[in-house]
Amino acid sequence: MENCDIVIIGAGPAGLAAAGEAVRRGAKSVLLLERNPEAGGILNQCIHDGFGVERFKRALTGPEYVERFLPVLDEPNVTLKTSAMALKLGPDRTVQYADRSGLHTVRASAVVLATGCRERTRGAIGVAGTRPAGIYTAGVVQRLVNVENVMVGKRAVILGSGDIGLIMARRLTLEGMEIACVLEKLPYCSGLARNVRQCLIDYGIPLHLSTTVTDILGDDHLEAVVASEVDERGVPKPETQRTIPCDTLILSVGLIPENELARACGIAMDPVTGGALVDGRLMTNAPGVFSCGNGLHVHDIVDMVSEEAENAARNAVAFAEGGASRAEQIPVAFENAVRYALPRSVPAQTPLTLSLRVRSPGRMQTVLVRRGEAVIAQKSLRRLSPAEMIRIPLPPLPEGAENLTVSLRQDEPEAKAAESELVCTVCPNGCALLPVRNADGTLEIRGALCKRGVAFGTSELTDPRRTLTTTVRVRGGVKKLAAVRSAEPVRKADLKRLVRGLRPVTADAPVHCGDAIAFDEARIVASGRVPRA
Repeated sequence: MENCDIVIIGAGPAGLAAAGEAVRRGAKSVLLLERNPEAGGILNQCIHDGFGVERFKRALTGPEYVERFLPVLDEPNVTLKTSAMALKLGPDRTVQYADRSGLHTVRASAVVLATGCRERTRGAIGVAGTRPAGIYTAGVVQRLVNVENVMVGKRAVILGSGDIGLIMARRLTLEGMEIACVLEKLPYCSGLARNVRQCLIDYGIPLHLSTTVTDILGDDHLEAVVASEVDERGVPKPETQRTIPCDTLILSVGLIPENELARACGIAMDPVTGGALVDGRLMTNAPGVFSCGNGLHVHDIVDMVSEEAENAARNAVAFAEGGASRAEQIPVAFENAVRYALPRSVPAQTPLTLSLRVRSPGRMQTVLVRRGEAVIAQKSLRRLSPAEMIRIPLPPLPEGAENLTVSLRQDEPEAKAAESELVCTVCPNGCALLPVRNADGTLEIRGALCKRGVAFGTSELTDPRRTLTTTVRVRGGVKKLAAVRSAEPVRKADLKRLVRGLRPVTADAPVHCGDAIAFDEARIVASGRVPRA
């Protein structure tokens, strides 16, 4: 039996951030268990940019974001065990795990669950039809294309408008694959607005809402799918059926928190999020066991995952040292328009940030947090979406405070978005921008909360640019491909040509983040590391 101050299960972005914070808070021994061969989790295959905008004030690729947290692994009191599978978690904070050397048991003073999430599969959504080859989840396609250098087909239909599916629609298009369409059963897109613009609208890929796949055709390999519109109850309309020829069906139909360990331990689960029920310390009903990141609830940006993981680690270290808060926990309730709010209770006398999601899209509404009849926090939003998490800082509450209730208030008659409206992509605010041409011919960008938003809107209408992200082959490395990006945004119209030009390029291992890649048409740098084999 080993002993350890903090055991962190999962070494993705949440686990790495938690380990760093635990060290900063004085933990003398931190054990990170990661079932994959390397730390970093899903971000290792997310070569697109957009990570770190909130935390680092710049758009990083997934591997670049991970790189910022890897120095914690060099700390003498941090041990990372890869290819290590956590098998059992006990209520006494004993963790049983297996690695290449055998079966081990460790007793922790506190445990942080940073287990991430997994994709829903075809079986989870019950699509009828045959069982041919050519059906993948979006995450599997992402790994095959970005890590394994495998192209999955020639013409694809994407079912579901989750962010991974939208991002892969762009990636596959740039690599020469045809995306016939994206189908979404809901009457609104379930991905971020900025991904709809940059991944679908940029490339003319149609998005069909209130539409789903009702049949799959093909014997050995997929030949086509049957798509049907659905009514307000989600029931397919037979008269709307149409057949779409394709050799690939990509499923992007939602993510599920990985919580088998927590369930087996008897930890109470949240029926809405699929994660553990936690209090304001992010502690579960098992004393000393904390949960964070996508294993707690699915986040839309990784910056929030890191912040939440650091909060969990701070409280885990305090618990391990016997200094955990004894403050009264004040329950948090939410009304119908709010899908969920976390945490489900907040400690008195401690400032805290609530995270919540709404059930349906809306405009010109205010999120209210009430204590009894008194409003203690509010946030007005011009645009709300179930895909975008809302965060509201709460002030310290006195002991004996009444329960909190989270609700929505419609401030103005809800209006549809203007056809010329743009969604800003330079930060997580996602401001709705409205370009207006003044009488003197000058262009005015309305709706931006900052100067960067104005600059983005002007650029979108005059000279739209994007960061190029793709891969190049690697000679002599432990991986087949290295993630690369343009050092500066390039013209949107040049993206396909530049990606084609990079296909023959081969880099020699080792490759480090920031290394220059020899290419005549643009300045290209590596955005991921590839050690020498």
